[in-house]
Amino acid sequence: MVFDPGEADLVLNELGHFQRSDRPAAIPPAAAGSPVLAMSDRPEETAEIWSRLGGVFWHYPVRREKPVATVLLRHSNPAMHNAHGNHVLLATQFVGSGRTGFLAFDSTWRWRRYGDRYFNRFWIQLLRHMVEGKLLSGQRRGFIQIEHDRTSIGEPTAVEARLLDANYQPLSRPDVQATISVEGTAAGAVTMQAQPNRPGWYRGQFVPTRVGTHTLRIDLPAENEAKPVSIRGEVQVGRPDLEFRNTSLDRDSLELLATRSAGGRYLNVDEADRLPSMIPGKATTLVLTGQPTPIWDRWWTMAALVSLLAIEWAVRKRVHLL
Repeated sequence: MVFDPGEADLVLNELGHFQRSDRPAAIPPAAAGSPVLAMSDRPEETAEIWSRLGGVFWHYPVRREKPVATVLLRHSNPAMHNAHGNHVLLATQFVGSGRTGFLAFDSTWRWRRYGDRYFNRFWIQLLRHMVEGKLLSGQRRGFIQIEHDRTSIGEPTAVEARLLDANYQPLSRPDVQATISVEGTAAGAVTMQAQPNRPGWYRGQFVPTRVGTHTLRIDLPAENEAKPVSIRGEVQVGRPDLEFRNTSLDRDSLELLATRSAGGRYLNVDEADRLPSMIPGKATTLVLTGQPTPIWDRWWTMAALVSLLAIEWAVRKRVHLL
């Protein structure tokens, strides 16, 4: 963050340190799929949860985020605005070989009115995000950062990598190749291009076509008598859940599906009372020409049943099963 204490004091003095009303935090479109903000496994539920968690009463205003920072939350109050956009409430950034974060408000404890579920999940995911970056730094010459920890077949997935040369300076190649394997089987490759104004950073995209753990590997060759190094990253790929991601009514697709079926037709909810009359009748009529003979009223029916029960009792008695 770029801090300006003088400007921050002016904003705080104007608004007051104690505010009686709150304003919700806004999630920028680019951060909608961030694992830090995922309050549910379903994106539409995550947006709904954030809308009712409650707003921000107080925050520390900063001038703007740095160019390499990723903004996850912004203030939605039009008064919390400057030349660089709405005030930043939550942001993360790579620093060296690890991650750091900035949280501008101190009221996450208010989320506990819904229990500890959302409060704990947010802080666990945020801390895990920070620690993961530090663990990846053990590869020393770089790491691979995949857009999501989990994705689906056919879903375009962005990949970023920060790579260093043998002297631990940002790699200066125009592009690098990352090989992809699924459960130990080769599954293609992705070319990652160097990012302008971000030395040592490379970005690419791939579309998984198989279910399983996808491992991306970048092989950095030996330089200046240094040993070759392999940088790895993983992502879990499952089956798509497109129906749950977009739950709005797709009338055109339903009508097309109905017309291509055997005598199908699309009806609105208010037309449901017409459905019984549209189902063709399949009733059949059976005509009996003689008088039915009831067997339950015959003496020999009872004699047969008693005989069978007596035989069963005698056999069980004989083999000592009674």
